Amino acid sequence: MYKTIRFFCIVVLSVFAFDGKCEGHLLEGLSKMWFDGTRLVVVISVDGLQPYDIENYKSSLGNEGFRWIVDHASYKSESEELMYNNQSVSAYYATFMSGRMPCEHGITGEKLYSLLDGDVISCIEDARYGGIGTAETVSPRLLEVRTIADDVKERYPFSKVYAIAKRANSAVMLGGHLATGAVWLNDDGRWCTSKYYEKGLPLWTIEADSNSYVKKLIGGQWSMKNPIRTYKYYAKGFRMWNNDYPTIKEFKSSEDVINCPIINDFITETAIRAIREDRLGTEAMIDMLMIEYSIKYPGYDGSRCAETEDAMMRLDDGLKKLINAINISVGLDNAIIVLTAPPFERHHTVFREKKPVKQFNSDRAMALLNSYLMALYGQGRWVERYYDGGIFLNHKLISDQGLMLRDVAQKVADFMTEFDAVLRATAAVERGGCDEFHIKMANSLYKQRTGDVMLSFESEERRYVPLYIVHQ
Repeated sequence: MYKTIRFFCIVVLSVFAFDGKCEGHLLEGLSKMWFDGTRLVVVISVDGLQPYDIENYKSSLGNEGFRWIVDHASYKSESEELMYNNQSVSAYYATFMSGRMPCEHGITGEKLYSLLDGDVISCIEDARYGGIGTAETVSPRLLEVRTIADDVKERYPFSKVYAIAKRANSAVMLGGHLATGAVWLNDDGRWCTSKYYEKGLPLWTIEADSNSYVKKLIGGQWSMKNPIRTYKYYAKGFRMWNNDYPTIKEFKSSEDVINCPIINDFITETAIRAIREDRLGTEAMIDMLMIEYSIKYPGYDGSRCAETEDAMMRLDDGLKKLINAINISVGLDNAIIVLTAPPFERHHTVFREKKPVKQFNSDRAMALLNSYLMALYGQGRWVERYYDGGIFLNHKLISDQGLMLRDVAQKVADFMTEFDAVLRATAAVERGGCDEFHIKMANSLYKQRTGDVMLSFESEERRYVPLYIVHQ
């Protein structure tokens, strides 16, 4: 059984190694997975789940959901450090599924500045493919590498690979290039997809929508699952409670329902339908199902409180149902279950009250920078754009003036460090450093999608994610 575990450790853990290198060979790993009898791989990601959350809320959880995964995990880590700087969910899923860094897979954020388009675009934007049940036009075209799911489909063409999530970005990145289908919720809380996936909406999503789950909840409310004083953190939260079952959120629209952790029940129901009705894992090949949940809600800041505890308890019940469905349909001996979560940026409110972040006026800074470059090199629009901490320079003008991009970028970096709000400015071509900062920076940059000079405004926090791999 350890062959498959070793495969996942090679592919997934390679992105956490300090040297930033991916050592594993995917097809070799898949051959091991084939011979040890694995028929279904289920990847579960919980947006908002932080390292040590499962241990912290352990007393509130049952034995057949989160705790079952932790107790049966052959590989477990409550906090794996990421070796790149990008914090976006899409960047993490691209990294997790491919075993490659953003510098290789090209997904540097939910949105990115495209030099070719001269504008900020979504990392999944693709006007070539219309939506089914949505106006979104998306595909994984900007994902520059293969994923584990792609290798499964290449090796076993009749395998079924599905991704289910609340948001299009997550579904598309988890599904990869060759997914049988990737589905997400539209504004009305119904399942939708892209025409990129040739089979369209799977039948089980249509059947799930027939129950009008989200519509029925409009006018209802999110109330505590149990009496409030039974919660570990009952004294923390919105503090608006005046009874044992306080209302946290009233659902006035589909958006309210979708943005509440209660939507996880609908995601679980749909995932179980996929397993049963598409008969995942019942043939002599490997099928994959990627599921994204979320314990976030309006006002969620990562702190430990009764709201998050309630979300964890409700999702724990859903995971119990999902694991039971996998066992009935496939048998846990024939399945791999992976649990992880994308990185979450905590907002240190109390610390910021004592030491507020210095403000950076990007428009003013870029105007001053362009004036500085004109004083050095002559008239022209030297700065194309500032976006997401990156300064994009006018490559054509630099070339026409017979200048080296490396030299101009270094001048820019030196100039930007004079701003009080800027902690560090690094030219993207400066990749020779062997310290952790330069390794993470190099891993985070992708040509034509990240700036020629990258700015840091405060010390980069180390980012950790939980990871558990179950194979019985």
